Amino acid sequence: MREKQSVRFEKQGAIAAVEWRCGLPRNRMTEFDGKKQDACEYEAGHRIETAVGVRSMPFRVLGIDPGQFSHLYGLSDADLAAEGAKRYVVDSKPGFPDRVEVRDMNIGEHAILLNYEHQPADTPYRSRHAIFVREGAHRALDAIDFIPDVLRIRPISLRGFSHNGEMVDADLVDGDALAPLIEQFFENPAIAYLQAHYAKRGCYAARIVPFRNDRQDGQDIPFWGRVLGRRASSQNQS
Repeated sequence: MREKQSVRFEKQGAIAAVEWRCGLPRNRMTEFDGKKQDACEYEAGHRIETAVGVRSMPFRVLGIDPGQFSHLYGLSDADLAAEGAKRYVVDSKPGFPDRVEVRDMNIGEHAILLNYEHQPADTPYRSRHAIFVREGAHRALDAIDFIPDVLRIRPISLRGFSHNGEMVDADLVDGDALAPLIEQFFENPAIAYLQAHYAKRGCYAARIVPFRNDRQDGQDIPFWGRVLGRRASSQNQS
């Protein structure tokens, strides 16, 4: 039963990644059938069929809450400067990794460069650094058992922290080998969460936490997962 459940969550995570990559409305993403999809859906759908098998330690990759940055959207360059931030027009891809949607921004989009405290714990590891945020980003990535391309194509510094913010372990890895290292880190009961950093410049990239689906209220299930669950329940009753 646990293996079947893990496979189901693996597939839901990949479906959510397809939706995110292709910008599909939620009410169309009930199941991927591999037929009559455009090129984007086909490419992302291939990820579902070739996704890694059952994971011993499922995980969630999380973007930053955009509410922390929305007050910067639409400000003049002078007002941004007063906030210690700067606007760029994206002129290369890859090159401007957004931390909300956890993707490389498209050419022509606006990026805001700002200083962000990604490790606020009151320990010697408290830290902040420069990050890019896409101007107008309003929904943070929340994906299960899926490594976004922006991480996959870059060398990553993965850091494991305890509940009180002490660093427990760290390692360097190519992005396409990140998933096994995540699982390895979470096998250590002292590690509560992970932070992925882009290794070259040391910038914060994303937060990674264990995926748990053992709460009756569904609070540990991402929003799209709860939607899929309600939809499946209503279909079973009809």
